[in-house]
Amino acid sequence: AGLQCRPFGLAPRDARNMREINPSDLFRMVSLRGMITRCSQIIPDISAAFYRCAVCFTHVSVPVTHGKIDEPEKCANCATKNAFVLIHNRSKFGDKQVVRIQEAPEAIPECETPVTASVVAWDSLVDAVKPGDRVEITGIVRANAVRVYPRICTVRSIFRSFIDLVHVRKIGTNNVKEQGQQHAAAAAAEDTAAEIRAIAAATPDLYNTLAESVAPSIW
Repeated sequence: AGLQCRPFGLAPRDARNMREINPSDLFRMVSLRGMITRCSQIIPDISAAFYRCAVCFTHVSVPVTHGKIDEPEKCANCATKNAFVLIHNRSKFGDKQVVRIQEAPEAIPECETPVTASVVAWDSLVDAVKPGDRVEITGIVRANAVRVYPRICTVRSIFRSFIDLVHVRKIGTNNVKEQGQQHAAAAAAEDTAAEIRAIAAATPDLYNTLAESVAPSIW
């Protein structure tokens, strides 16, 4: 845990429409508005790998750099090569979640398909939103290489872009079910308040009646 800085409210020149994002925005911080359509399950993401030598049991912690783990090749204590074993329960993991955001309905041109983007949330931003929420996100546009085959290092010339989430802010609710629940709760609260006022009007000594009703065997 530590202090985390999450900037938001960028200048208008850094605000983007999803259709306007292009390769010139790579590794730049931008802000987008849209609607959440899908949230993945929480994914454990390793941040520091704990290795132990299978010969002399010397242990070493290796930080993860740019998503890669540099496994120790030689033990500094017994000089044995390729003897380190990853200990999962001693390694450090963080929370990760992949969210899909779609441009707002009012921003979709006629006869056009809605544009979507992948957003990667980390740690405290995991489960901060749910499908149906209208949000304004601030993040860094990044790109990952796509391999031709999983076991071959050769990559394609087209990269897959995503947004590394820095900050998210809800700008309104568009979830019909949630709106219905809010209206029902407000109506129930008004009915309860009306019943309480009716009882208070019909019972002049209401305060003493309530006091005598609270655990009379104790008081």
